[in-house]
Amino acid sequence: MLLRLEQKTANNPEGVYSPAQRILTGGLLVFYGLVILTGAIALSRNLAQAASPFFLDGFIYNFINFRYLNPFSDYFPLQDIALFGGAIALATYLIPRFHSHQHIHSSITLPLIASQGLLVLYALAQKVLGIGFLRSGAERGVNSFLPDIHAYGGYMLIGCFLGLYYLEKREGKWSDRRFAFSLLGLSSLGVLLSGSRFSIGLLFLVLLVRLLWNESFSLRQRLIYSAAGLLGAWAIAGLLSVALPNLKLLSPGKIFQAQSFQDVNIALSYRPEIFQSSLKMFSSYPWLGIGKGEFYRQSSIGDFSESFFFSRQHRGENAHNYFLQILTEMGIIGFASFAFIFIYKYWVYQSTSEAIWVMLLGIAAGNLYGHSLLLPNILFLAFILIGAGNGPDVPVPPVFQRLRLPRAPKTWILSVGGLAALLGVAGVEVAGAYERVPFRSEYACHRFAFYPDGQTGGIFEQEFRAGSRFLVAEYRVHHSHVRQHPLELSWAIAQKGRTIQQVTQTLYRRGHYQQILDLSALRPRSKFTLTLKATPCFTPLNAGDSLDMRRLGVQLLEIRQQPTPLVKQESGSA
Repeated sequence: MLLRLEQKTANNPEGVYSPAQRILTGGLLVFYGLVILTGAIALSRNLAQAASPFFLDGFIYNFINFRYLNPFSDYFPLQDIALFGGAIALATYLIPRFHSHQHIHSSITLPLIASQGLLVLYALAQKVLGIGFLRSGAERGVNSFLPDIHAYGGYMLIGCFLGLYYLEKREGKWSDRRFAFSLLGLSSLGVLLSGSRFSIGLLFLVLLVRLLWNESFSLRQRLIYSAAGLLGAWAIAGLLSVALPNLKLLSPGKIFQAQSFQDVNIALSYRPEIFQSSLKMFSSYPWLGIGKGEFYRQSSIGDFSESFFFSRQHRGENAHNYFLQILTEMGIIGFASFAFIFIYKYWVYQSTSEAIWVMLLGIAAGNLYGHSLLLPNILFLAFILIGAGNGPDVPVPPVFQRLRLPRAPKTWILSVGGLAALLGVAGVEVAGAYERVPFRSEYACHRFAFYPDGQTGGIFEQEFRAGSRFLVAEYRVHHSHVRQHPLELSWAIAQKGRTIQQVTQTLYRRGHYQQILDLSALRPRSKFTLTLKATPCFTPLNAGDSLDMRRLGVQLLEIRQQPTPLVKQESGSA
């Protein structure tokens, strides 16, 4: 969505913040500070987990290319830091400048409605013609221009909420009920096309609540209509699940036939297991979380997530509830800061920017069972809505007017002591994480890693047959960082689980090297295993999980057997 910010449409070109706007801006900046903090913690833990040192040039390279980082890269937290930085900078810019209803309608609401129509048209084409990108396993629905059905269904809920809101309007051209019904019908069609069961169910629930909200209904009528609506929806879901099995709605039979947690878990698309595992991970690091951007990477470790879905069925996944993911990644402190922004927005500006709040509510609803806020365009839309519609004439809430720096010594002691205790607990949590699951190096370091050109840096293992008395390995160290971070190589010859010979060496210079190992203890033609273990291991590079493509670790040039030992020659350069 393009947001027109020309000077002529700005409501406050000078950008002067009112007292109430300063509090919202301060909340955004505090939250971004916590994003940076938890992102830095996540980056540090990733490097410790991979037994890799920090290099400034590698950091700069990955920061420049943050768009291409995958969720398992050591430097993936940089992506969240950059995206939230851009979104929050845009929101803080809009807060004092963009708040008239006319400009909100022309620059936000109308483009959003147009995008809803475009998405529905393409979804119809996908459904009828089978064109476009259809996510694997999503036969029951289509995703339009979004990555998957849940993101698409969640996005269409924004239009549903907005349509219901306009049905309540009684003045101006935006009260045109035909327009409101058209928007509601269009967006509802999009939700149905998505096939997202939660979005469909939530839409029905909201429509039912809206119907029962009619003040002309008596309590008895509301109860009757509620029961009839729920039974009717359940019956329709059961009929559709039989007539259209590809739709895969949650039929009544699945609930009644469930005999265990796993049955319910499968019927609800593994959400119970996902939410349970997310809360378990949160409980391990409750104050500052596991680190911003870490959910995919750390949930893939079964010892930590204790989830078959995360660790075995998928190689890590998201929490399928954005707010739960924020809680797990940023802990209580980060989540409280994130929640403050939305609570304050509603508390102070709900009456002056109702349409903005309704759209934010639609985005939030789509992320209770999904994850559309993980998409940069939806994230930016949410922060645009936070930044828009904050009028300068709204007074500061009384509770903030009463806040003052404490004057009494006792109050100072309690305040400073409480803050120090909170920082101390959070600091202990961060400091102790490096020796706890899942941030120990055993979970991401020293795994088999080998490139076709012989480059390796984790564990290299290969089986041979003894054909001569000595084994000679020639290899090269390319990177100059070995000066600051010596490279320790552990060579081992093993047979049937028993170590025959083990040699450890530490390298301080780059260059060409040879390693000679004695095979005289082995019987001729017997099988043995050669293992090379490098520390630091640089596994993210060798596993293809980093954009830092320097030739780290070592490059094995040749492994051969010969009857006599060669003089070990080291041509390492200073």
